Amino acid sequence: MTALALIAADRGLEAGTGRGTWQGGHNHPRMSSRGRVFWLELIYGLALLALAVVHLRWTWLRDWLPDLIGGVPLAILWYGALGGVMISFTGVTKHKADWDPDYQLRHIARPFTGAVVALAAYLMLRAGLYVASQGAGTAPVTYFYLAVAFVVGYRDEVFRDMVKRVADGLLAPLRPHGQGNADRRDPSKS
Repeated sequence: MTALALIAADRGLEAGTGRGTWQGGHNHPRMSSRGRVFWLELIYGLALLALAVVHLRWTWLRDWLPDLIGGVPLAILWYGALGGVMISFTGVTKHKADWDPDYQLRHIARPFTGAVVALAAYLMLRAGLYVASQGAGTAPVTYFYLAVAFVVGYRDEVFRDMVKRVADGLLAPLRPHGQGNADRRDPSKS
């Protein structure tokens, strides 16, 4: 809802002037796409912080809200979303001179994509560590998973590219000859 309100802030603006006329005829400067993304990410970050404080302070909530959903710790999703917020803050501050408003929707979705890629990374790691630890009797370290969740939430595009390369390698034998690597990017250009 907040994202929609920030996007709708541009309605009623005079074309090409960057200024809007509000009730009473007062002109106010238009908030840039970069500014809207900053404030939205700040709201996301504060919401994540509030969720963490509520979870830690209100013990009755821990009984109502399980730590695991389908075997996945909620903290994995939280750290992935936090990573998504942090990479958007990085983009807002790093690209002051060359901000591209076409990436606005991507930044709006970043906490959600961060949570999803953190979930994928967690499941892949659990599958790999489960297979590797058969018979070893050791429990995986939770903090490792939380750190990985944050990192892949922060660098979700790199993680998705890695998954794409793995999938391309697995599915390449199924493609007709000559179509295997036509859409692959040169890694030196990334």
